[in-house]
Amino acid sequence: MPDGRTEPLSFDQSFELKLGQNIFVSTINGKSFHEIPPMNVKKGDHVKITVKNEGGGDHPFHLHGHTFRVLSKNGEPLKGSPIYLDTILTQKDETYELYLVADNPGLWMVHCHNLQHASMGMSMMLNYEGVTTTYRVGTKSGNLPDL
Repeated sequence: MPDGRTEPLSFDQSFELKLGQNIFVSTINGKSFHEIPPMNVKKGDHVKITVKNEGGGDHPFHLHGHTFRVLSKNGEPLKGSPIYLDTILTQKDETYELYLVADNPGLWMVHCHNLQHASMGMSMMLNYEGVTTTYRVGTKSGNLPDL
């Protein structure tokens, strides 16, 4: 890939997502979907997303509308050819750093691809500045995308 650079990357935005779960709810940063603030980006932003699995099983972290580059696992930079994915399987106590170029404007779902975990709350949004919709999600609207 042409962006298989070895020099340090710079980021316009950084987000940390802590994935967790108990018997009743799956969470990102201790909150469940509808309560989790979106990751807000601008087109062209270079974004670092740190994903940490704090428990509750394996969480295949999936980002709609984009591919990301895996920078590191548990603080160790990946070696060899760059790895690009749209889903990464995280296991308990694993931390990944991901690099995303915000190049596909929209309102994109980000969630655990174990859909039972997603339906229990492990879903959020990646939203681009200036993109809106008249649609709403939640129990009042009846729009529950992961159920």
